[in-house]
Amino acid sequence: MNQLITRRAPAAGFAVLLLALFAVAHATGSHLGPVAPGMHPGAGDPATVGEGGGHGHGAGR
Repeated sequence: MNQLITRRAPAAGFAVLLLALFAVAHATGSHLGPVAPGMHPGAGDPATVGEGGGHGHGAGR
């Protein structure tokens, strides 16, 4: 039994550390707000595709 706990302790510690990291990242993102305030799903004009299907990356030149 003691050996089982010893083997699982690093994995449990890593999971707790990962959960804490995601919690801090989520709290920071919620506090700061959107990166681009004008960007909302479904808002604005749809993206256009340039000639040749390059999606505006210079493929149509």
